[in-house]
Amino acid sequence: ESIKACPDTAAYCDDSSAYARAVCPETCGCGDPQRGLVFWQTGCPTACLTSTERKQLLSSPSLLCKDRTPLELKVQPGWDTAVSGLRTFLLREVMGVSNKTRTNEITGSLKDRGCSAIRDRSSTFWREWLNVVNEEQEYTGVSSESTEDLVKFMCNGPFATFCPEACDCMQAFARSQRDEASYFCPTSCAASVI
Repeated sequence: ESIKACPDTAAYCDDSSAYARAVCPETCGCGDPQRGLVFWQTGCPTACLTSTERKQLLSSPSLLCKDRTPLELKVQPGWDTAVSGLRTFLLREVMGVSNKTRTNEITGSLKDRGCSAIRDRSSTFWREWLNVVNEEQEYTGVSSESTEDLVKFMCNGPFATFCPEACDCMQAFARSQRDEASYFCPTSCAASVI
């Protein structure tokens, strides 16, 4: 199957490869913070991330500085895309395919509990991630990942749009870390700081 036009790239937008997002950013939804693109940093042009349209979406009255409930997230296609993208990231970049069970536990916790899985340090999400960090440290003597690295990666991306409280968007705006926070945090979080 050959790709002749941007609609043909839609199936590849969520892939870790940047090609589809770089060539067809509109088709891939680079300008939509609720699209759930985990790999936004590769391929999505800065113009999409700083566009007026994106800022309007983040300023929408329906996008509050409040975590969405698991039921609300289940009907958000972007949430499923983000969780699926995180799974791909973990399998390819962090843990490898040998840790498929642990990866499924982490992403399953997000699907079941939503934002509370990120916020609650006793959740399966945290327990499994801490196991990954500790096992790496035991095996190598050092750990390239810290306990906070995964959440930082998630919250500097689409998870902040769905879980602004768990991702501490108000603090991100308060600390003037407006770069990545402004790409995903609802604007109402900045207003809450003022």
